[in-house]
Amino acid sequence: MLSAQHATSCRPGAGGVPARSDPHEPVKHAVPSPILAALAGAATLCFVLVFGLARSTALSEALLWRVDGWQPLPSLTQRVFERRLTIHQLGQDRLVPAGALLLLGDSHLSTLPVGGIRQAYNFAIGGESAQRLGQRLPHYQALARARAVVVGTGTNDILEGRTPAQIEAAWSELLNQLPASARVVCVGLPWQPGAGHAASAATFDDADRRIAVQCRLRGHVFVPLWPRDAAAGAPVWAEDGLHLRPEGSRELLARIESALGDAR
Repeated sequence: MLSAQHATSCRPGAGGVPARSDPHEPVKHAVPSPILAALAGAATLCFVLVFGLARSTALSEALLWRVDGWQPLPSLTQRVFERRLTIHQLGQDRLVPAGALLLLGDSHLSTLPVGGIRQAYNFAIGGESAQRLGQRLPHYQALARARAVVVGTGTNDILEGRTPAQIEAAWSELLNQLPASARVVCVGLPWQPGAGHAASAATFDDADRRIAVQCRLRGHVFVPLWPRDAAAGAPVWAEDGLHLRPEGSRELLARIESALGDAR
């Protein structure tokens, strides 16, 4: 026989459990929050994406280039590239003998083969601006001992939205860092860019003329990326309208070597 206390504890609603007023009323289940559902979906998507990137090189590279294109210039990929290449170059810099020839600038110089020039070291970095070149110059010990320096930069400053006046100021700053004992050759910009750059043609032309003035004021030699002389004909641009085709680059290298004179 159950005690009264035990019988009471077994009644609906006893022990803190609320009793349903209607035993036939359906049980109501909690509805998930839309925010929680969205978070769960996002977490699942992230997991699938990360797993896919880890397993597929093609997918990860495709996503990297897509994200890279969305970023303002210079992109994260470009900044990482410049930092890694600078670290590599500084490792070489410690081994460069006195009296070497250094090339400093962007892709107009970085692609030039300098194996035929005595003790030449190409420290140019494709995609780099004149502004960032000036920031890395103090780290190169070989610069103070160089017999000659070839500098060519500024194209990427325009692509990154800087004005000719800002490019001129960046050139002035980096030229002031070069040793007075070295022969300096300045290489200009694509002053008459090809197809796809009509909107910035005047900017390229103005910046190129300003660079020439800064170089000549200091007694340096200025070598245009492509001669302004009509006899030279139209520039032989590659498909991007900014870089020279191989024959144009070989001619540029020959003009740089001529400008170096005895310092070659």
